[in-house]
Parts: sequence; structure tokens; C-alpha cells
Amino acid sequence: MQNSALLPQPFPLPSKGVCYPTDFSQDSFVAFDHALRIAVNFKTALDITHAEPKNDQAPSRWYPDPVATLKKWEVIPKEGTDVDAVATGLTWRRSVQVGKPAVDAIIDELEARPAELIVMTTYLREGISRVLYGTVAEPLARKAHLPLLIIPPQARRFVSEFGEVDLSRILVPIAHEPSPQVAVDYAASFARGMGVKELELATLWAGDPGKVPYVYHPQQEGWTTRSWTGTNPVVDEIVSTAKSWKAQLIIMTSEGRQGMSDRMFGSTVEQVLHRSPCPVMILPVLPP
Repeated sequence: MQNSALLPQPFPLPSKGVCYPTDFSQDSFVAFDHALRIAVNFKTALDITHAEPKNDQAPSRWYPDPVATLKKWEVIPKEGTDVDAVATGLTWRRSVQVGKPAVDAIIDELEARPAELIVMTTYLREGISRVLYGTVAEPLARKAHLPLLIIPPQARRFVSEFGEVDLSRILVPIAHEPSPQVAVDYAASFARGMGVKELELATLWAGDPGKVPYVYHPQQEGWTTRSWTGTNPVVDEIVSTAKSWKAQLIIMTSEGRQGMSDRMFGSTVEQVLHRSPCPVMILPVLPP
């Protein structure tokens, strides 16, 4: 078997930047904490962007503020300034995309300011309304072809309001296609970048126990790996395992919707997002 260290990394880590689309809701502020912490840990840029029909947002709406948050986290002194924040390796900008659909606005922003990760919250719709209105998350991930970290409104966070990171359990559901190695390798690289010293990295296969896909588990001191199988429907198995194991992050590959059933009820990723107890990272793998 080929060592995963020799395999190409389809999704680079966020060294150029993190894109944080916001609607200024309280749920989006939770996503902001995750986006800022990731940007600080990877010493990269944070792009705060908002799409709206017209540019009528008062300056007071542009919160939370990166500098104020870093002071709260005690990353910089209470009397610190923008200069102190930049000294940590962080840069940031704010932008408004006016009169565009959300996905198009974010794609335009990414073209102007490249990033390797999008961090946002999302709201999902059920049944027939999904066909009419859709959801931003998966189309955005696939159109941008970037990892997308979603913080669902119901999810527990792995970055606290004080900037503390608790990312000791990552769950990676696997299938034969798309390649499960992509998600496992990204999970390990992301955990290293976030400074995780003790990690339990678990793969989960829902199906015939005799047909589990082969996955190489990266090794590091302080890390343990688990390989689980289950026979429940895929979404039920993922959600129940994440809940019972208290996973802090689910990382999934996605090929998008595959048929009318997916159009009506959502792809596996969309259904997991709707029920997940923790944040979900989507890796959009293009079909061959």
C-alpha cells in the first residue's frame, strides 16, 4: 500500500487566506470565532465579506471586530492596536458585495482575494422548498472547489468564545468514492495546523463490514486512530456516532446531489448538516 505522505494533497491548507461570509446574525458570529482562530493559527488573511441587495449597513453592524476579539482572547494586550494584531501574522479586510446572489458574490470575492478555506454558518430547508430555494453550502463548496467549514446553528463549537480550541475528536465518514484518503489526510493536516497535540481520528463506514475501504491513518505522537463500521442508513449512522462519541468535527467529501431523491431531501452532506451536533467540513471532490 502507498503511504499517504506520498499522495498528492488535493486541498491545500489555508496559507493564503480564510473567507468568512457573514449575514451579521448571532450564528454567524460563532462562525467568525472559528474563522478568526483558524486565520491566527495559520498566520494568514481573514476576508470578511457580506452580500446584500443594497449597501445600507451601518458601520456598527461590522462586528465582531478582529482586534477587539484578539484582545478578549488575550492574544494581544488589552491596550493593543492593529499593529499588534498584524504582528501575530494575521491580516484582514472587510467587503460588501451588492446586488448579487450569495454564491456569486462569494465567488467574486474569492477571485479578487484568493483563499483556501471558507467558514460560515448556514440554514437548510426541507422537502419541496429545497428544490425551489436550495442551499448555499454545497453549491458554494463545489463552485469554489474549496474546503467549506460549516457551523450549523444547532452545533457545539470547537472554538470557544474565548478563542480556546477543543478539537480532540474528528470523525471522517468514508466510502469507496470519493476517495476516503482525501478527507483523512486533510483532517490530519488541519489538526496539525490548529496545534492539536492529542487527537482521536476515527473513520466510519456504513455498510457491509466485509467491504470497508482501505484508508491509511496518519501517525503522530499523542494521536490515536479508530475504524468503525455500522449498518444503519448512512446519515443516521454518521449523526448517531457523532452524538454518542461527542465528535468535535466531521470531515466529509462530497460529489453533490446524485438524483431526484437528493434533490428532494438533500445530499448526504446536506442531511448531515441539518442534524449534525458539531461543525462539518465539506471537501468538494469533482467527479472523474
